[in-house]
Amino acid sequence: MISRIFSTEPHPWFVPLHRRVITMAICVFWLVIELIGQQSVWLIIAGAVNGYAIWEFFLGPNYRNGSKPAPSDAETDAEADPDSDPNP
Repeated sequence: MISRIFSTEPHPWFVPLHRRVITMAICVFWLVIELIGQQSVWLIIAGAVNGYAIWEFFLGPNYRNGSKPAPSDAETDAEADPDSDPNP
Protein backbone atom coordinates (compact mmCIF):
# COMPACT_ATOMS: atom_id res chain seq x y z
CA MET A 1 0.00 0.00 0.00
CA ILE A 2 2.68 2.51 1.00
CA SER A 3 4.83 1.63 -2.04
CA ARG A 4 1.93 2.56 -4.34
CA ILE A 5 1.54 5.93 -2.63
CA PHE A 6 5.18 6.84 -3.19
CA SER A 7 5.45 5.33 -6.66
CA THR A 8 7.32 7.29 -9.32
CA GLU A 9 5.14 5.98 -12.12
CA PRO A 10 2.56 8.42 -13.51
CA HIS A 11 -1.02 8.00 -12.40
CA PRO A 12 -3.25 7.02 -15.35
CA TRP A 13 -5.91 9.57 -14.41
CA PHE A 14 -3.49 12.45 -15.07
CA VAL A 15 -2.36 11.27 -18.50
CA PRO A 16 -4.83 13.50 -20.46
CA LEU A 17 -3.49 17.06 -20.58
CA HIS A 18 -6.80 18.73 -19.73
CA ARG A 19 -6.93 17.00 -16.34
CA ARG A 20 -3.47 18.26 -15.45
CA VAL A 21 -4.36 21.79 -16.56
CA ILE A 22 -7.58 21.79 -14.49
CA THR A 23 -5.68 20.50 -11.45
CA MET A 24 -3.09 23.26 -11.89
CA ALA A 25 -5.84 25.88 -12.22
CA ILE A 26 -7.30 24.75 -8.89
CA CYS A 27 -3.85 24.94 -7.25
CA VAL A 28 -3.22 28.42 -8.66
CA PHE A 29 -6.67 29.55 -7.46
CA TRP A 30 -5.76 28.32 -3.98
CA LEU A 31 -2.47 30.23 -4.14
CA VAL A 32 -4.30 33.45 -5.13
CA ILE A 33 -6.77 33.03 -2.25
CA GLU A 34 -3.86 32.72 0.18
CA LEU A 35 -2.16 35.77 -1.35
CA ILE A 36 -5.32 37.84 -0.89
CA GLY A 37 -5.88 36.55 2.64
CA GLN A 38 -2.25 37.16 3.62
CA GLN A 39 -1.93 33.83 5.40
CA SER A 40 1.83 33.29 5.22
CA VAL A 41 1.97 29.65 6.35
CA TRP A 42 -0.76 28.54 3.94
CA LEU A 43 0.79 30.70 1.23
CA ILE A 44 4.06 28.79 1.58
CA ILE A 45 2.21 25.47 1.53
CA ALA A 46 0.17 26.46 -1.54
CA GLY A 47 3.33 27.70 -3.27
CA ALA A 48 5.07 24.40 -2.57
CA VAL A 49 2.08 22.45 -3.93
CA ASN A 50 2.11 24.59 -7.07
CA GLY A 51 5.84 24.11 -7.56
CA TYR A 52 5.56 20.36 -7.15
CA ALA A 53 2.56 20.17 -9.49
CA ILE A 54 4.32 22.21 -12.18
CA TRP A 55 7.34 19.94 -11.97
CA GLU A 56 5.36 16.70 -11.88
CA PHE A 57 2.77 17.55 -14.55
CA PHE A 58 4.73 19.64 -17.06
CA LEU A 59 8.51 19.63 -16.51
CA GLY A 60 9.24 16.17 -15.10
CA PRO A 61 9.68 13.03 -17.20
CA ASN A 62 6.47 11.22 -16.20
CA TYR A 63 3.95 12.97 -18.46
CA ARG A 64 6.19 14.22 -21.28
CA ASN A 65 5.22 11.61 -23.87
CA GLY A 66 1.62 12.75 -24.21
CA SER A 67 -0.63 9.75 -23.69
CA LYS A 68 2.19 7.27 -23.03
CA PRO A 69 3.84 6.99 -19.60
CA ALA A 70 7.61 7.25 -19.41
CA PRO A 71 9.37 3.94 -20.12
CA SER A 72 10.81 2.05 -17.19
CA ASP A 73 14.51 1.20 -16.97
CA ALA A 74 13.84 -2.41 -18.03
CA GLU A 75 12.01 -1.26 -21.19
CA THR A 76 14.79 1.18 -22.03
CA ASP A 77 17.46 -1.50 -21.59
CA ALA A 78 15.51 -3.94 -23.77
CA GLU A 79 15.16 -1.34 -26.54
CA ALA A 80 18.87 -0.53 -26.39
CA ASP A 81 19.94 -4.15 -26.91
CA PRO A 82 17.32 -6.09 -28.95
CA ASP A 83 19.45 -9.28 -29.02
CA SER A 84 19.50 -9.63 -25.25
CA ASP A 85 17.22 -12.15 -23.64
CA PRO A 86 14.66 -10.34 -21.39
CA ASN A 87 14.27 -13.50 -19.27
CA PRO A 88 17.78 -14.67 -18.32
